Amino acid sequence: MWHSVVGSYPVQQFLDDFLPLPDGIYRSSIPSCDFSGVSTTKQEAKSYDSLVNAINSSKACPGFEMRNSSSCKQHSSSYQPDLAFCKVRTQEGIERPIDEVIFEMKTEQDDTCHDADSLYSSSSEKSTASSVANHGKIWTYLAHQMSAHPRLFVFCVFIYGDRARFLRVDRSGGSMTTSFCYEEEDFLAQFLYRYSHATNAQRGWDPTATFASVAETRKLSRALHKYKTRLEPRNVDYLDPTLDSRSRRTRSRLTRKR
Repeated sequence: MWHSVVGSYPVQQFLDDFLPLPDGIYRSSIPSCDFSGVSTTKQEAKSYDSLVNAINSSKACPGFEMRNSSSCKQHSSSYQPDLAFCKVRTQEGIERPIDEVIFEMKTEQDDTCHDADSLYSSSSEKSTASSVANHGKIWTYLAHQMSAHPRLFVFCVFIYGDRARFLRVDRSGGSMTTSFCYEEEDFLAQFLYRYSHATNAQRGWDPTATFASVAETRKLSRALHKYKTRLEPRNVDYLDPTLDSRSRRTRSRLTRKR
């Protein structure tokens, strides 16, 4: 997939192009975040909490929070990002908020990509075993986000030691920034502020997707019940190609037997 990722995108240009500031807000007015000491934490698990505390104690992302998701593996899924940036829960009983941006964090100075020669050149993956493994996990997480929710694109943040990169991925490829020192530069604080003030469409949510009506929900419930209770062949209008795990050839053979 990395052949479909272009870079190296200048970090400030990336932020201005994909997450523009609201009218009347200037870069100098963005609240700062104190990330000093995060990269010096030797144990990776403890570095998660250091970054979570630094972000949640700042004023850079109103309405959003950083969450340590490293131990929150979903049932029957390989989706388990290190950290997740999500909206603050406003309703009781919500077990898991939707992950808006995933963070993959490593304590070692192991940037897994080479910077491309230009903005429009493909980024290249380092061939080390750790790089290949990390990239495999990241693409699995991004694919999960794109399939589990009505997203047109998603953002991701890589952190390696004291350096980081931003990545924006849609269904045709992605754009990745050059690496930067997040403890010394304000790019990560900018990203958090800009994202938390962006519209749903700017954050990648499909504006054409809407909640099902009561009538549509009842229609789906009846169809699912019919699907579960019918005997061979299990042909349910509109749902057969999606819900029936048997091959088309098998379904065709069963239909002919009728």
